[in-house]
Amino acid sequence: MEPPYQRRGRLWSQTDKAYLIDSILNGFDIPKLYMADFTVGEGSSLNKSKLPYAIIDGKQRLEAIFDFFQNKVVLNQDFVYLPNPELKLGGLSYKDLYSNHYDIAEIFEVFPLTIMSVHASTEDPINELFVRLNRNKPLTGAEIRNAMSGPAPAIIRTIRDHEFFIENVAFPFTRGADLNAAAKILQFEFEGKPVDTKKKVLDSFVSSIKLAERRDHLELAARRVNENLTVMSEIFLPKDKLLSSGGLLPVYYWFCRNQIEEHYYLIREFLVHFENERKSIRTSVSENTEKNFSTYVKFDIYNRSTNDLVSHQGRYEILQDLFYVWLEKRILESESASKPSKNQAPGNIPSDMHFQINCMKSGANHEGIEQVTHYGNSIAKWCLTVNSLMTRIDAGKEAYFVIDPDTSQRAYLAVVREENKKPYLKAYSNSAWTNSLEKITICDEDLRVLG
Repeated sequence: MEPPYQRRGRLWSQTDKAYLIDSILNGFDIPKLYMADFTVGEGSSLNKSKLPYAIIDGKQRLEAIFDFFQNKVVLNQDFVYLPNPELKLGGLSYKDLYSNHYDIAEIFEVFPLTIMSVHASTEDPINELFVRLNRNKPLTGAEIRNAMSGPAPAIIRTIRDHEFFIENVAFPFTRGADLNAAAKILQFEFEGKPVDTKKKVLDSFVSSIKLAERRDHLELAARRVNENLTVMSEIFLPKDKLLSSGGLLPVYYWFCRNQIEEHYYLIREFLVHFENERKSIRTSVSENTEKNFSTYVKFDIYNRSTNDLVSHQGRYEILQDLFYVWLEKRILESESASKPSKNQAPGNIPSDMHFQINCMKSGANHEGIEQVTHYGNSIAKWCLTVNSLMTRIDAGKEAYFVIDPDTSQRAYLAVVREENKKPYLKAYSNSAWTNSLEKITICDEDLRVLG
């Protein structure tokens, strides 16, 4: 049921499925089903699942039939059984029919489905048949591109299967929206810049990768995409609300791709700030300068045509320009955190918001360098990523400390920012830096990640 060219299942509503059952019970013809048949001849290399058949066309109809058999679908309330309109069968399931109207249930059980058996030794003719059978159906561009020949569709599917799409992306994947977004960022990387991503352009991009040198370039672009998505999976939260729009994802991808590693931990904070400003500026312009107002309005205008080159480039440039301005202001405001002082003492934070750190976790980053990834509490069974911990400390609503094993004194954590260096955590006590943080042990237990 899941060959590569197929669109996702479960696209029909319950009403749509019940209407198909209505047609079957009332003896109407339903369209043919097309199956790739692996039951004859030598074993086909296409048959990766080692099953006798693979669906080419008719997946939604088969799912509707299976669901009725399994009592997951009931007849529509307005169902009329044409041979006997007096029977009130609306709302009944297959189980109800089997128990109380077996003659009608039997009609469903023995209904003859017309199956067209397709034999092919390569994927191309099957893909071509799928596209031709669905040309007059409302398939999306992504669903049609997924069935095209050449190496691009398979590579797009591997990008779609990246952890970033599975864990972080929040927009629904119906009708191949994830494949569409994956194709766009792959095309950006292939061309080395934002480009037009209208359907015609994407179709041409996917179908044009035939020559060996273009295939090599495509595979290199795919590797870069996967590396960048790995970074983005660390930047964004699970099912992140910032990633609820497929139209913004390619722009966010290009924006994240072009930042230096030292700023990775600040990207999401900036994007949250940007989206809040963009939302507030729509309702009130009195607190914003004319320049800021025009910039956000321009971004919204660009956002109406999410596939235009001008839109991609314009939104990226706005984010980049505002990020530099925000970054400079953010670093200036945080400079006081570069040295421990009495002002950093968490006396203004309620004592119930002071949390002890007693262990750490480490791992390799996307460049393979070993580094601390989490700090946590092995007794309370929780941990935080380093970036999340720094964000919480910067917010000034929570305090985190370690107990120095040599002095048994508390040493509180601060975020240290030095020019041309990535921000890092350090412990201080009595207005002096200590090495207390370096003395904590490795977390051996499984801890719940809070952020």
